[in-house]
Amino acid sequence: MENSDPQETQSQDKMAAKERNKPGKRSFREIKLGNGMRVLLISDPNLNKSAAAMDVGVGSLSDPREHPGLAHFLEHMLFLGTKKYPEVGAYGKYLEKHQGYSNAYTSSEHTNYFFEVNHDAFKGALDRFAQFFIAPSFAPEFVEREIDAVDSEHEKNLQIDGWRIHQTLRSLHKSGHPLQKFATGDSHTLSHVTRDILIAFYKKHYSASVMNLTIMSPQPEAELAEYAEEMFSAVPSPEPELQKFDPEIFSTEDLPRLVQIVPVMDLKHLNFVFAIPSQDSRWRDKPAHIVAHLIGHEGPGSLLSYLKREGLATELSAGDRNYKFAGTFHVNITLTQQGFSQWRKVSAAFFSYVEMLRQSKIGPYIFSEVKRMADLDHQYKDHEEGGDIASHFAARMKIHPGEEIEFRDQLFHEENTNAYKQLLDYLQVEHANIVLVGKEAKTDKTEAVYGTKYSSRKLTAEEKNEFSVVTVDKALHLPPPNPYIPTSLALYSSKIPTSPAKVLDDDFGEFWFQRDDTFFLPKAAVRFDILTNVAADTPLNLVLSDLYLRAINEDLNEWKHTVLLAGLNFSIRRNDYRGITISVDGYSEKLPLLVEDLSKKLKSIDINKKTFGIIKDDIKRNIDNFAKTEAYKQSLYELEFLTDRKAIHYKSVYDTQRGIDLVSPITLAELRNYVNNELFAKFAVTGAAYGNMEAKSVKTMVSSFVAAIGKRALKAADRPKESIIALPSDSSLYVVRTNPTNNSAWTQNVQLGPQNPRLNAILRIGLAYLSQDFYSDLRSHQQLGYIVVARMLSNPQVLGMRFLIQSSTYTPTDIASRVSTWREKAAQHFKKITSLEFEAYRGAVINELAEKDKTIRERLDTLYREAIKLRGQFDYRKKIAKEAKQLSRQQVLDTIVDVLNKDRSSLAVFLSGSQVTPRLPDHGQQINDLKRFKESADTF
Repeated sequence: MENSDPQETQSQDKMAAKERNKPGKRSFREIKLGNGMRVLLISDPNLNKSAAAMDVGVGSLSDPREHPGLAHFLEHMLFLGTKKYPEVGAYGKYLEKHQGYSNAYTSSEHTNYFFEVNHDAFKGALDRFAQFFIAPSFAPEFVEREIDAVDSEHEKNLQIDGWRIHQTLRSLHKSGHPLQKFATGDSHTLSHVTRDILIAFYKKHYSASVMNLTIMSPQPEAELAEYAEEMFSAVPSPEPELQKFDPEIFSTEDLPRLVQIVPVMDLKHLNFVFAIPSQDSRWRDKPAHIVAHLIGHEGPGSLLSYLKREGLATELSAGDRNYKFAGTFHVNITLTQQGFSQWRKVSAAFFSYVEMLRQSKIGPYIFSEVKRMADLDHQYKDHEEGGDIASHFAARMKIHPGEEIEFRDQLFHEENTNAYKQLLDYLQVEHANIVLVGKEAKTDKTEAVYGTKYSSRKLTAEEKNEFSVVTVDKALHLPPPNPYIPTSLALYSSKIPTSPAKVLDDDFGEFWFQRDDTFFLPKAAVRFDILTNVAADTPLNLVLSDLYLRAINEDLNEWKHTVLLAGLNFSIRRNDYRGITISVDGYSEKLPLLVEDLSKKLKSIDINKKTFGIIKDDIKRNIDNFAKTEAYKQSLYELEFLTDRKAIHYKSVYDTQRGIDLVSPITLAELRNYVNNELFAKFAVTGAAYGNMEAKSVKTMVSSFVAAIGKRALKAADRPKESIIALPSDSSLYVVRTNPTNNSAWTQNVQLGPQNPRLNAILRIGLAYLSQDFYSDLRSHQQLGYIVVARMLSNPQVLGMRFLIQSSTYTPTDIASRVSTWREKAAQHFKKITSLEFEAYRGAVINELAEKDKTIRERLDTLYREAIKLRGQFDYRKKIAKEAKQLSRQQVLDTIVDVLNKDRSSLAVFLSGSQVTPRLPDHGQQINDLKRFKESADTF
């Protein structure tokens, strides 16, 4: 197989592409425009939205040394008007009006722009998009302003450890290599960038000959080709500068080395980074994928299984990262406290596992299983569409012919055992960057961009010898064959009725099932909500429930990993404050068996005291770390806590400043007693299943599941209910919080009334306009922050709006004041929308409501929401659409303008960052007694 005939291979590839291009299916066709631009046309009659993406073959590696972040800055500038469409924000408003969105990213070697929109607006969106690459305006007044936006984006990342660690490792590449550069840029690195510099960079690198365009729409390929010719042939095609980068990305003189990094959060990681050759050409055998599959395995005999048993680690992942000129292989291990102090033992275990792989001559059954599942996942994959998918195809065109991207990326074609050995040779001690991350790390340097404390030194001779001369532990071995690989993929008859129907309706609960009538895949998805009144009724029970979830997931981890590799998945998580939620999905043949096996394991926690101690430490560390997460996440958490009467704040569970610790005293015996005698003592089950199953087998599955949980039913009247607080009418409430990081956030919920189709339709139409105007004014024009969001607040109880802004320079009070001014302007602007504009917004909302679910998982979520949350209203979206069709322009205006002009039932969180001086807002009512507020408030 290693020496297959290239002509035969090409013939097979073309046959596979032709098979995909049958009528009624998605078809792929690549064309090349006269200016050299490659275009992938994807025609699919089943798309909900049209999409497009442009991938430009230049990224941060091409930044001038004197202007780090220039490529990223240029990406920002292209959104700020073109000669044909000069209004800043017009592109975003057009997309928003037609239920679309756009985004972009800058990577090391390319910059990618993408969007999606309703079909009837696709041609107009594509024309606006094409102008980015034909004649951007580079408006002088926005050059300096957008530098502030780039700086704000950088500011939000300053305290995020992922960015800090990544930049520290970038700085350790070979001296002078472009991979050392600061890729995103900030106000300092871009301070001397002028409009002329931007235009020069654009003209130098943005050539049609290095651009790959993807267009996805239901129209026939010929019509899509006409769009491409009409709109993108005018993209200039100057001769681009040929970019070559040194494939030696780490200096051999620096290796092997130990890098130690102090994080912001209390993290404990041991990472291994190796330079390897680029894997782009290895699409037939994918050796890096196979090796990562084995190193990242979590089943019996795996490295993680061994490290867990020794109490050294809790998580492990492995994978490769590719450039055109080189690649890297990464192994990331999450350590326990013991693992951090014994990092050398963990390192020795890793190199021992690599040596085991070298000695074992990886068997053909490994490749066969991976290939089998890849074939199945490709043949029966979920429907994919949208801007993100178009972006993916455009990016991969730089590696593969457009028509063969899926065939090459997703499938395994031949086994090459020599390739495994060659790759494993790179994963030896002499090539290693060993990265130890933790608060106790010993450092002597400061990284220039993020201020991260770190150190870097070569391994001592003793350390190198310890990791080089390893004895393979008997506990480390290849995974056994997987018994869950599906064998039967038959579909049940389409003549069976497909309407949702109850398969359980008694004191033990309510469960709905609908057989798949849309996707015709041998897959299914199931959700069980185990309702109980004790899962989170007190802070102590909340801790016990969370400990149970961590313990049961830890106990089942090896088994779950085997299941995952066979195309099945399950999750066990807390259902807010109402109990436990279990979700299962994947190939339907063995899904009922998986549910049966899982239900029998739920009440048995087979872990030792040492592992239980590690879990408790992890929970406490996560609670401490939450105060250092992004400001907007903290503000959202506080808002959710304040508006749910049953919610218990994490500081009631563990707070070192107030001496609260409900976690440490709990013993493993107490947890087992809680699970066996309290948690499931009285319960009910609600849920739904959708997919390729029969009603009879689903009913049997649900009955067996209920019987395995317990024998005492929690009757409907006694079951926990949703408890969303109804804010007082015409009130403007707020709370004040502080944030130890450098960002502030202001978040507000505005409640407008109980869930109903008419109000739902009004809000959808109104926000189709308001959300983009909010972003355009406060983000693009006023530069309040990088994260600026206005969206609909919708759950089964209440409807409303949510506004959120995170800023590194403005106080929450300043933000609130600016939003208040915006509301006044937006109300006046909204009054002036024409009947034609109103019809566009209304039509876009109706089109969105008519969109079909894209996957079986999405369809289950819809079924669950309609059957359980909306009490059997299976036509609720149709009801909203009907209301939208009947609403007059004036009816929508009256409601939205009234909301913008008046203080309604609202609650805001003012979260001040460490770099600003907190001050109270000049209006509204502060909530000082949170307990009294929550206990006295009404609920929906």
